[in-house]
Amino acid sequence: MRRSTALAARSPLARLRLSASLSLAVAMSLVGAIAQTLSQYDDPGAEPPAAQAPMPFDLRHVATTLDTRGGERARDAAFINPLNEPENVIGWIGGPESRAGDVTYSVKLARIENDGRYVAAFQFRMIDHEGIQQRARMIATVEGPDARILARDEIPVTGGIQVATLPIEAPMPGEFRLKLRCGGVRHFMGAAASCAYLVPAQVTPLTEADALAPYGVTDATLYVPPEGVFGEVQTGSSPLLINPSRDAQNALSWAVSGPTVHQCGVRWRFSAERNQGLVGRPLSLGLEMAFPVDTARLTLIGPGQRTVAQWVIYAGTDTRTLWFPTQLTEPGEYIVELIDAGVGRSECLLYRQLMINMLPEL
Repeated sequence: MRRSTALAARSPLARLRLSASLSLAVAMSLVGAIAQTLSQYDDPGAEPPAAQAPMPFDLRHVATTLDTRGGERARDAAFINPLNEPENVIGWIGGPESRAGDVTYSVKLARIENDGRYVAAFQFRMIDHEGIQQRARMIATVEGPDARILARDEIPVTGGIQVATLPIEAPMPGEFRLKLRCGGVRHFMGAAASCAYLVPAQVTPLTEADALAPYGVTDATLYVPPEGVFGEVQTGSSPLLINPSRDAQNALSWAVSGPTVHQCGVRWRFSAERNQGLVGRPLSLGLEMAFPVDTARLTLIGPGQRTVAQWVIYAGTDTRTLWFPTQLTEPGEYIVELIDAGVGRSECLLYRQLMINMLPEL
């Protein structure tokens, strides 16, 4: 295990370019939301909507679900899932007795950056009801800490998965509320991601550390190279992934198709001694990955082959850094295993290093 202070800037998420050694299926899955929007545009005589930029990823500016009306939580792998939630969408089915639904997100800004210039970003989908010609409406609103409306706009609905953005001027630190309201017709179906974002607008990172901060990576992050892999795992490089450890090949990937049984995975091993400061304090284990299909399992195994913790990784369209809180209670060797086992299609693109952050002691 080593500490890296040479941090690398991340390539823009919009550049969906993988090296030849990586799976084309993985790359295609990452742009599935945009492709779905275009393929489901239901007016062949009109110009299709322009492909939209993907949702941002910034763990410092995630707006989580605060309240919903008329909807239910569900899981949909076609939507983002930056916080690895078991149910990552709010879904609505509207009828004559329920013609509207809404979701309110909340995010707190401890301080105002970028001269107060921010962008609220939402992901949603509204589906026209068969036989109903009138399209459902979607209205996005952002409220400031003083409950003043900072922006409101009606978003044109395409019928596919969409990303909508609203620029705002943030007046002060505090809690901001982002809202989506849908409906306005007798019958509609729709869904919105369980998270939204309120991020600084068009900020160019000044340093490599600034570029990695949205992913929870700092100059104190520890890196553990993989001890081994199993199954049909390939090694390559990808600009979609961070590379703070400056690896010539920063990526592991697999892609399985067809009704076959598969088991792919990665194993990391590290030693935790008391004088390292890892034992007896809160930690987070980090993985950066694109995992658009099914579920995987992450297991932390301690001395004596004792299972310390286990987590489920849920699918999502975004390339994301997931952090798993835990604590090492005794010194010794620890193993972390990521296992994707099942039947049928599976894909994964993974930064090869396991990351470890030491959290503030309570």
